[in-house]
Amino acid sequence: MRLDPAQSLLLVVDVQERLVPAMRESEDFLAHVGALVEIAGLLAVPVLATEQAPEKLGATHADLIARLVPTGADRVAKSTFSAYGAPEVRAWLQARRTERPHVVLAGLESHICVQQTALDLLAEGFRAWAVEDAIAARHDMGYRVGLARMGQAGAIAACVESVAFEWLGGAEHPAFRRVQALVKDMPS
Repeated sequence: MRLDPAQSLLLVVDVQERLVPAMRESEDFLAHVGALVEIAGLLAVPVLATEQAPEKLGATHADLIARLVPTGADRVAKSTFSAYGAPEVRAWLQARRTERPHVVLAGLESHICVQQTALDLLAEGFRAWAVEDAIAARHDMGYRVGLARMGQAGAIAACVESVAFEWLGGAEHPAFRRVQALVKDMPS
């Protein structure tokens, strides 16, 4: 099964000011999430970003907000670990579910909020895609365990570059050069 931008949504989970610096390889992670958001915007993939207890953990990271705004993405505060547990997120996803059953996941942390979101999405019949270079955790163990658990439950592993080029479908796509430049600018 391949990703089609017309059938996809991008859910960015809790990439917040106070959380990002505590993550391993935080700068690379933030660059990958930002590129994924921009690519989604170029290809008309709807984007939603969540914020876990923003009054305590801060808003979405400023670098990411700058990339979210042009996509028209909404931001939703939540208190549940699973983004799907937040009524506004669930409503946003359910309203688009028929045409867009594929939810591409990025964010924090692999073994907590992203994992619980993926498990809930899968239980509700969505296809969850775990973008491994756009997901992070404070420690390597949490990162690995979260990705493994999502995969065991049926989430599909991906990376930003694979998502980007699946969404494009071919070099003839009008956004190819812009997407290619974003991918080339990402840290390896």
